[in-house]
Amino acid sequence: MSVLRDIFRRKARSILTITGIGVGVFALVVLGAAAENSNVYVKNLTGYYDDVIVVVEKNDANLWGMTNGNRPVSVAAVDEIRAYPGVRTVSRQVNLLLESEYMSAIPPMVLSMEAGGEDYASFALAEGRGLKEGERGVAIRGSDIAKQLEVAVGDTTDIRDEEFDVVGVMDRTYVNLVDSAAYVPLADAQQLYFASLPEAFQAGVKPEDMVLQMNVYVEPGEDTDAIAEELQRDIEGIHATGPDEMMKTVNNIIALFNTFVWTISAIALIVGGLSIVNTMTMSVSERTREIGVKRALGASRWRIARDVLSESAVIGGLGGLGGLAVGGLTVLALNSAMIAATGTTALVLTGRLAVGAVVFAVVLGTIGGLYPARYASRLEPATALAYE
Repeated sequence: MSVLRDIFRRKARSILTITGIGVGVFALVVLGAAAENSNVYVKNLTGYYDDVIVVVEKNDANLWGMTNGNRPVSVAAVDEIRAYPGVRTVSRQVNLLLESEYMSAIPPMVLSMEAGGEDYASFALAEGRGLKEGERGVAIRGSDIAKQLEVAVGDTTDIRDEEFDVVGVMDRTYVNLVDSAAYVPLADAQQLYFASLPEAFQAGVKPEDMVLQMNVYVEPGEDTDAIAEELQRDIEGIHATGPDEMMKTVNNIIALFNTFVWTISAIALIVGGLSIVNTMTMSVSERTREIGVKRALGASRWRIARDVLSESAVIGGLGGLGGLAVGGLTVLALNSAMIAATGTTALVLTGRLAVGAVVFAVVLGTIGGLYPARYASRLEPATALAYE
C-alpha cells in the first residue's frame, strides 16, 4: 500500500504515465492479436498443405499460388494431371464469392467439396453430417458465417439467390477462408459459377467442365515438390505450387506482417517507458530530503533503489493491466463487428499474448526506473537533507 501511496502523491502525473503505458500495451494487445491470428492460420495451413499440390490456370494464380477465380483450368489439363505418373488422386474445386460484390480483405466464399475426397476428410464438423455422394442442394457452413447468419443444421440458407439445406456446421479452424465459407457439392458450385459468367461465354462451355483449382495428392513415397515442378514443366497452361513453395510464400508474408506489428507495438511501449523515466526522476527529485532522512536512519543504498524500482514496476504493471483490459474488450468488440459484417474474424487474443503484454509492461517499468533508482541510491545523506 505504501508503494501505491507514493505513486499517487502526484495523481495527475502518475495517471498520465500509467495511461501512456496503457496505450502502448493496448497497441501491443490489438496488433498482437492480429499477429496471433496469422500464426494460427499458418499452423493450420501447414498441416493441411503438407502433401498437396495446388494447380490453377497459368494466368489465374494469385500471390499464394491459388486461383483468383477468373479462368478455369482446361479439361485437357485436368485429364492429363489425373493420369500423370505419381499422382494418386485429384480434388477438383470451384471457388467463388458468396456474394457477387463484397468489400472485405477476406470475403466469404462458396467452396466446392467432393464427397469422400481427400479435402473433405481434413475438416471436422461441430454438428450435423457431411455431404453424400451425388447429393445436390445442400450446404455445410463454416463456423463464423454460421454464427453471423444464425443458421443451424436443418435450416435453409441463401447462396447467390439459390436455396440450400444446411446439413452441417464446421468446427472453427481459425483459418478465415475456411471459417467464413459455405461448402456445397462440386456440381452445385459449378452451376453457380456458370451462372455468374456473361451470356456470351456460357454458350461455349459446360457447367460440368468448370474447374478453377485442383488439389493434387501424390502416391506414398513420392516427392510432392518434385512432382509439382514436373507438372508445371510438362503440362501446358497450368501453374503448380508444391508444399515447400506454398509455405515459403505464406511464411515470408506472415513474417513481414509480424515484424511490422511488433515494431509499431515496441515503439508505442518505448514511448511509455520514457515517460516512466521522467516521472520517477521528478519523483526522486521532489523526495530528495525524504531519501536523506531514510539514509540517515540507516536505510541502505539497495533499500532506496528497491523502493524506486518497486514504484516504477507497479506503474508499469498498472498500465499493463489497464491496457490489457481495454485491448481485450476492443478485440472482442472488433471480432463481433467483423463477424456481423463479414462472417469472419481476424484477431485472436491468446493467453501468452495477454500474460506477455503485462509482463513486458512490468519489465519496461522496471527498466525505466533504473536510472532514477541509481541516482536516488547514490545521494549522500548530508547532501539530501540540505536539499531545498
